[in-house]
Amino acid sequence: EAGARVIAVSDVSGGIVQDQGLDPAAVLAHSKRTGSVVGYPGARSISNEELLELPCDILIPAALENQIRSDNASRVRARLICEAANGPTTPTADSMLYARGTPVLPDILVNSGGVTVSYFEWVQNIENEQWDLDAVNHKLEVKMTRATDAVLDEQKRINDSLHEIDAEREKTGKKGDLRDARLSPVDLRTAALVLAISRVAQVALERGIWP
Repeated sequence: EAGARVIAVSDVSGGIVQDQGLDPAAVLAHSKRTGSVVGYPGARSISNEELLELPCDILIPAALENQIRSDNASRVRARLICEAANGPTTPTADSMLYARGTPVLPDILVNSGGVTVSYFEWVQNIENEQWDLDAVNHKLEVKMTRATDAVLDEQKRINDSLHEIDAEREKTGKKGDLRDARLSPVDLRTAALVLAISRVAQVALERGIWP
């Protein structure tokens, strides 16, 4: 819908790739008719493992956890990874990708739309209301946009702070101690977790703990 060209997709049976681009609607219709995307006319069949290593702009692991690991992370050639599954990237692979400059949009942010809409359902039950689809999608877009901006801002705040600490250490001439080594900038996943924990901590301080 945003104009990207989908070159490969997969399911439990395997994957297909077509460099010129696939028609998502036609692939979905083929899958419903045959039970799998495999065998789609004009596309080449590949394994799910091969799909992860295709050169592309955006890779979206959207099914199983632990699919990008230390043993295959070096072969992942996507410029950006967008986690639509729960935990598709292992911590070691995450570090490897970040070290080489491949950004990973973390599942805690990308994959939170479903949980957010579940919250909307809870609110509707409590209020004895029923929102239409457009209202739900609008509320979801607002929350997801704010969450994304907040995580990006938190990453910048943390990394700016770490940069200031490094600069201060350089000025004071502290060297040779591991504790004074350069501080590594944090990735989006770390920033999201820091923001989440700080929010929970702030609420606990304001409200206290109750039965």
